[in-house]
Amino acid sequence: MQGIFRFLLAMMVLWSHSLATFFPEAKALMGYLQLGNAAVSVFFVLSGFLMAQAVSRWYWHRPLNFIANRYVRITPPLLVAAFVAVIAHFSVAKVGSLSTSLEEIPITGLTLNNVVREFFAPLFPLNGVAGKLVGLSGDNYLQFVRYSWAIYTEILFYWILFGFVVCARALRSVALATGLFLAIGILITICGVLANYPFLLPGVAGRFRSLPFAFHLQWAPHFLIGVLTFFCVQAEWSNARLNKMLLAFMSTALAQIWLYGSHGGQSPVGLAIAYSVTVACAIAIMLSARYEYRLGSMVIGRREDRAVGDLSYPIYINQFSLSLIFLNLLYFLGVDLSQSSVIARFFLWLGFNAAMIVGAKILIAITDVATVGVRNQLRGAAI
Repeated sequence: MQGIFRFLLAMMVLWSHSLATFFPEAKALMGYLQLGNAAVSVFFVLSGFLMAQAVSRWYWHRPLNFIANRYVRITPPLLVAAFVAVIAHFSVAKVGSLSTSLEEIPITGLTLNNVVREFFAPLFPLNGVAGKLVGLSGDNYLQFVRYSWAIYTEILFYWILFGFVVCARALRSVALATGLFLAIGILITICGVLANYPFLLPGVAGRFRSLPFAFHLQWAPHFLIGVLTFFCVQAEWSNARLNKMLLAFMSTALAQIWLYGSHGGQSPVGLAIAYSVTVACAIAIMLSARYEYRLGSMVIGRREDRAVGDLSYPIYINQFSLSLIFLNLLYFLGVDLSQSSVIARFFLWLGFNAAMIVGAKILIAITDVATVGVRNQLRGAAI
């Protein structure tokens, strides 16, 4: 039962980006809590647990099916999101207002080169190589699907987990592979942190900035918290070494969050608090064995939980383009948020949230029709 929690994490990201647009009074609070950063970090924790569980249950003898399934899951919705985002950006540039959005959109970024790059993005981590082969330029790059860096970070972690399974099978020892990949996890965490926070070791930091995927590597501790939690549970918390490594990565993740929250001169305290509370909830949910919840006469079972949880991915990747459409609709209707009362803005904000959820439901339904059967076949089971 983690789908509703994933949905709430996606909404936290949406609120982090949009609340200050509707309620400028909340800008300081949102900047202090950095809810979006906390939610994305905990997404990695939950993903690590769920992916380790999936590999253990279905893919241990079929690692290629695991990585194929992840691409089948991620790519179609991302392509649909790219299509919607491109149409939204160019339409608004033509008949609306680019300034009516959650953040500034540079008109110079609306180029064919950037459009093609957006549709190459699901090839990550080979999208840059593929783009160069067809002559795409990285100059003046505008990401139509905003905040999708977290999706690419996830894909990178999927490949690392794939490598772990292949290594464990080749060595015929889960213990040896675990030790090796925990060492790799420590190494890439150090590299990622040094690359993104050069003030820690100014003399050597420059060498780390050019590392491939340097930005993504700093998030490794969060993913490993989830993976290690799964294996600790499997061992019934009897493996002292794994337990100690889990605590070590929890401490490292909190330190990384503190560093990340302080970038741009911001205070990291609010983010550290938001992350700590949210990750504690995630761990409690991961350790829970409940398969349904009862609220009076209403029963929330796995089917309902999954239906709600499936909305989290499309909400995350479509939030910017759908908000661009929604805010421009207000623009055409002559609604000026800055001149509206708090009550009016509150109801508009509720409508905004409802529109994001309905839009995400429609977009995920479009892709699920084509992908559910393929994913079940790759998994070897329908869930």
